[in-house]
Amino acid sequence: MSDYVNPRAHACQNCVKAKAKCYDLTDGRCERCKRLDKHCIMQDRSTPRPSKPSKSRRNDHTRQIAQLQQKVDSLVSLLGASQQNLDNGAFTAITPESTGPTSNASDSMSVPIYTRQTTTTIPQCFPTTTQQYGLDSTLYSPSESRLNKSPDELLDIFRRDMAHQAPFISVPVQMSAPALSRERPFLYRAIMTVASYHDSVHQLQMGQELVRYIMEHLIVLGEKSLDLLQGLLVYINWYNSLFHANPQTNTLLGLAFSLLVDLNLYIPYKSSDSHEKFVGEMKTTVTSNPNWARSSEPSREERRAVLGCFYLFSCVSSKFRSLNPLHWTKNIQQCYEEILKTPEYENDVRLVHIVDLQRIAENTKFIVREFPSSNASVPNSSIGLHLKLLVSDLEKFKVTLPERLQQDAMMLMHYHAVEILVSELCFYMTPTTPTQGPSPKRADALWMCLTATRTLINIYFSLNPQPHFSFSAIALQQLYLALATLSKLSLFKADDWDVNYAQPSIDLSTLLDNLVTRTEELSSRYDVMENNQPWLQSSRRLRQVRLRFDDLLSNENVPSATLSAATSTTTTQPSANGISVVAPSFHDFRLDQFGLWDDRFWQTMQDGSAPCMT
Repeated sequence: MSDYVNPRAHACQNCVKAKAKCYDLTDGRCERCKRLDKHCIMQDRSTPRPSKPSKSRRNDHTRQIAQLQQKVDSLVSLLGASQQNLDNGAFTAITPESTGPTSNASDSMSVPIYTRQTTTTIPQCFPTTTQQYGLDSTLYSPSESRLNKSPDELLDIFRRDMAHQAPFISVPVQMSAPALSRERPFLYRAIMTVASYHDSVHQLQMGQELVRYIMEHLIVLGEKSLDLLQGLLVYINWYNSLFHANPQTNTLLGLAFSLLVDLNLYIPYKSSDSHEKFVGEMKTTVTSNPNWARSSEPSREERRAVLGCFYLFSCVSSKFRSLNPLHWTKNIQQCYEEILKTPEYENDVRLVHIVDLQRIAENTKFIVREFPSSNASVPNSSIGLHLKLLVSDLEKFKVTLPERLQQDAMMLMHYHAVEILVSELCFYMTPTTPTQGPSPKRADALWMCLTATRTLINIYFSLNPQPHFSFSAIALQQLYLALATLSKLSLFKADDWDVNYAQPSIDLSTLLDNLVTRTEELSSRYDVMENNQPWLQSSRRLRQVRLRFDDLLSNENVPSATLSAATSTTTTQPSANGISVVAPSFHDFRLDQFGLWDDRFWQTMQDGSAPCMT
């Protein structure tokens, strides 16, 4: 038996073996060794006794070994499956005969299109970055066992039903899905995600993977590329209720803005003969950031992305009634003029026109900012002049609109949405008087506002239910804007506005019933998840809005104190019709006739943050 070593070295080796007390040393020996006449040898302090690991530490060590073994096994299985796919010929040609009828865009492709077939399951133990975020396009492709649409079919769906709502993205007709995946991998993933609206389960999964991808590449790896910016713009444009469990629109817009700045697309390009070019070169040298200076002028794709950022920022800021943080700069003006002068695709013409509309909307928001809603009870005589100028801009826009776009439903909805924003200035105008001059009268502006809202809603209901699936978040926002404006007109009381006369034209209750019917039909066809049914949730919220609106119409003279008590807490209270209604404390209503249906309420309709009736 080896000598036992006391880590504290307070006893000799003989006492340690005997497990006896080792008392003071005498003549170099302890009392016990002196009594037994033994050599007294002290322990070595430099060799401490190894401590016995605790049970929890042993369990942690065992668990770490198991995790490492699991990662190794998953890597081995994945490599083996990939090798087997390559050995067995994993590429199979997809032809029109094998996939069935396709759109005209896919028919124009004369060469076979290839896609990779794989049944490999991505392990959930996060073995590598590539496996965790699905960077391989083959792992990202829809599962054929659940989804019968190939990547090329999804790309055709995007071109046919969705590309006109995102004219800032151009995918040539001759480009196949595999080619797009190789050249612009993140844009490819974004298109596959938004075009999979017919499979909500798979779309939700791909949306989550898409967010992980952008966070990994943009934040962790620090990548900056036009591909990331384009994919972000597509994803934001269709960031609909399927992804609104935790709304991240503002976060995604912030990422898009950071890419716009890091790619040096927000400031104009400095030519070689410019005396300011050295400033960019100096910043590049000092900060070691090559993005401070560009070696060439922006490409067409980059110019479209710049205009797309302005468009999306402007639309979202209209939703919150705030100014666009992405101001109209000289560089944006240059991008606009370049595409307007020589459009390359049909969508380029559409892009410059929707940007024109948003510039009118920006001017309207600037005027509204000077007269905030808290001062709406104090009319301003100059508003009529602003309204006249903005209406003139809308008329000029309509004259310059190409004939083929004058019959386009999406363009008309966009036009009337901006017209609603302009005509809502009527709520800040002075009342109409008999002696008023030829300047715009508030009564005329109110009817213009009503006409624009009814026209937008009629266009929406004239569309078949099928296109609703491919509606972008901006298109749905325009619909909710019209409903919000109708609610304001229904509750507006003034001498120059006869609500009873206008009520048949407004008829918000019937419109809400029609929307409930449509969303329930969509829910029965496309809500396949038990714990996430966005269409059913939308129909429930619309029912709640309908009940609340009827309750307000039947109680127009409710005292402010009653309304304040009703909105202070979320309670269930009986309505005039004997139906229980959830008190909307989450809306933070103001106590004027507009605050009962303010824009923050309709924002919850789109974001899905309002509680639903069960």
